[in-house]
Amino acid sequence: MMHRYFVVLSLAFFVSDVYAHKDREVVITEGGKLIGLPEQYLPAHFMIDSKQLQIGRNSLVFPECVSKYFLHDRDLNITLGSSWYHKQKNPPPYIYFDLKPKTQDFSIRLNFALDTLDLLSLDVQFYGTNGSVYRDGLAIYEKCRINVRNAVKPSKTVSK
Repeated sequence: MMHRYFVVLSLAFFVSDVYAHKDREVVITEGGKLIGLPEQYLPAHFMIDSKQLQIGRNSLVFPECVSKYFLHDRDLNITLGSSWYHKQKNPPPYIYFDLKPKTQDFSIRLNFALDTLDLLSLDVQFYGTNGSVYRDGLAIYEKCRINVRNAVKPSKTVSK
């Protein structure tokens, strides 16, 4: 009987750990500073005008395959989130940008590795009338991923 309780209790801890993962909100200040990341990923900035992302030691000026989604940034709702505390190595710690045109029923999600700024995914999310979300990877992803990797440089501290 005691063995059965141990198995049930162990399973409960395992399941709660798996489902405990939740993305954390990241906020962009007017000066481009990213608030909400832990110390190891600082300094962190996103300069929307120059399409430059800095996380810790790495800096990335978005290549055209990414920056084109920011062309009409005044017409976008931009939401950022991140996860770095999950125990699994897949996915690695990441930061994402959700870019939702204000008058449309879809958004673009750009997902980057926090440690390397590699592009992890580039998806379109469609929102159904019943609250459902359908996600589809974009066909240009692999070529864009390589362009992003080649564009990552050691960061120079952004002042703001």
